[in-house]
Amino acid sequence: MFAPTNAAFALVQATVDALTNSDLSDVLQYHVGDTLAAAAADLTDGQQINTLFAPHVLTVDKHSGASVILVAETNNATVSVADVICSNGVVHIIDGVLLPDLSSTAFILA
Repeated sequence: MFAPTNAAFALVQATVDALTNSDLSDVLQYHVGDTLAAAAADLTDGQQINTLFAPHVLTVDKHSGASVILVAETNNATVSVADVICSNGVVHIIDGVLLPDLSSTAFILA
């Protein structure tokens, strides 16, 4: 899970206020990987992380230095505190709110 700081939410408050409840749910699901746990050391440069907001993914950028950067569809965020171990997974604190492209939501027809 990638958890933005309160300051990160404050920076995008106007955007968050304009979202519908459904869009806000999608944005929050975009911050959760579909695997149980991933330590920062286990993330690799260029790795694609499937999110609960499928089929949207995040891409890991580790070639920029020691920091882990998450490349989202419309912006990026840097992991500021890695590997907060919880009973049900690992949380990484990030300096931004990851925003998916909500206009390109894919629908799967059964």
